[in-house]
Amino acid sequence: MVGAMNGAARVREPDVKPSQRPARSEFVDIRGLRYHLRCWGPEPAQARHTLVMLHGWMDVSASFQFVVDALGDGWCVVAPDWRGYGLSARA
Repeated sequence: MVGAMNGAARVREPDVKPSQRPARSEFVDIRGLRYHLRCWGPEPAQARHTLVMLHGWMDVSASFQFVVDALGDGWCVVAPDWRGYGLSARA
């Protein structure tokens, strides 16, 4: 946005989104199906807290990125993709 203020042009800086915490993918085989787990933060054994998040119908584990970004350090967050969603196998 450009506006005049005492004869000088003022330029508004663009909104800056905070950087996203990196995620890693892990896969587990359960009853012959490959399930995807999206994990953020340290390994559970090194974390102060572990949070498991489950998404609803027609959603994927990546949708929790905004929650992970809002959490402080020391959290291990694990979010699986349900069967047929995200990177998990359908059948």
